[in-house]
Amino acid sequence: MDDAQVNPPRAVSRYVVPPLSASGGSLMTGPSALASLIGRTRARVLAEIGAAGGHTTTEIARRLLISPASASEHAYALRAAGLISTERAGVCVEHRITRLGRALLFAPGRGGANRSPTVSR
Repeated sequence: MDDAQVNPPRAVSRYVVPPLSASGGSLMTGPSALASLIGRTRARVLAEIGAAGGHTTTEIARRLLISPASASEHAYALRAAGLISTERAGVCVEHRITRLGRALLFAPGRGGANRSPTVSR
């Protein structure tokens, strides 16, 4: 007996499953979609860096009411993902949003390129 007789081919049905929100609804858009993807605090850090010309780690921590260690950790993750760049400025480092970070922050459904990014706490 060959393998085809023992295990006959089965019909395979294919269908597309649309993206769902966390609540099981339709596709998420806006600030909640970004926060769902990268986390609420990290999304706020990215939005803060994107809204300003650049921020030091200490400025991010103060503005978002998070610890400097947390701000540094979020900046590290965003930099590793290519969403921000970091340059030394004396004893501080300054973070700036990259093209990729801007594209994610201002993606369709997030308000367009002319809208200031906001991510709720």
